[in-house]
Amino acid sequence: MEPDMLKDFALVNKSSQRDCLRCRRPRTTCLCESLPDCPLRSVGTVLILQHVFEAKRRMATVPLMNLVLRNSQVYRQRSFRVARRGKAAG
Repeated sequence: MEPDMLKDFALVNKSSQRDCLRCRRPRTTCLCESLPDCPLRSVGTVLILQHVFEAKRRMATVPLMNLVLRNSQVYRQRSFRVARRGKAAG
């Protein structure tokens, strides 16, 4: 590996050691005690729209949703288009 790649690997590895393995938050702000033991079922699927920049944050809340709700799906994009009545989004 090149020196820059080793440096990046070391930063990721160091970060993961500081984070809780279940909720992926810093150990000082771990929320595992407040989360249910098993994800809850919902009647339908919960769609979560997440901006790609929020996905990169250590304190992102969307990963917690997968620990709380069994029927959840995450879509990550920079922007989302809303379909107008009678027209498909795209």
